Amino acid sequence: MLKFINYIKAFIVSPNPPLWRYSLYSFFIAIIPSIILLFLINWIFDIPNNSIVPTGFDGAGNSYLTIFRLIIATPLLETLILAGVLVFLSKGFSNIFYPALISAILWGLLHSLKAFPAFFGTAWSFFIFSYAFLVWRSVSFKKAFIASAVPHALINLTVVLVLAFFG
Repeated sequence: MLKFINYIKAFIVSPNPPLWRYSLYSFFIAIIPSIILLFLINWIFDIPNNSIVPTGFDGAGNSYLTIFRLIIATPLLETLILAGVLVFLSKGFSNIFYPALISAILWGLLHSLKAFPAFFGTAWSFFIFSYAFLVWRSVSFKKAFIASAVPHALINLTVVLVLAFFG
């Protein structure tokens, strides 16, 4: 297990793999712990299942516009805001860990306004998105944006699909 964790750490801090692979792996590194955290919080605090997911999406009854907003528009807009926040935060720190952590906490708090349990999974995911942005920022803004937005969009797509079929 330690070898696996060391592999993930080495992977996430380097912009050396192809961007598509980095984005795909970041999706898994973000979503798996987020799901585990969400279910642990649900179990620990005995939260009803219907309050785990923020309001605004009720499954298959939503329009294509809502689905487009959740999968495409929201990740792009939030990544743009995230980029601005991270550029500002990174000016005060010599490494990228702390700006990514602060960003993750801020995004977790914002997402928890609609559903408290969303803080934990969202904070973890946004830590990965933020870290990815900061790692790839040394290469280019465009690649940093992609490295952060693609895993975000994939997570939102996963949520939409799960809610459409099981919600």
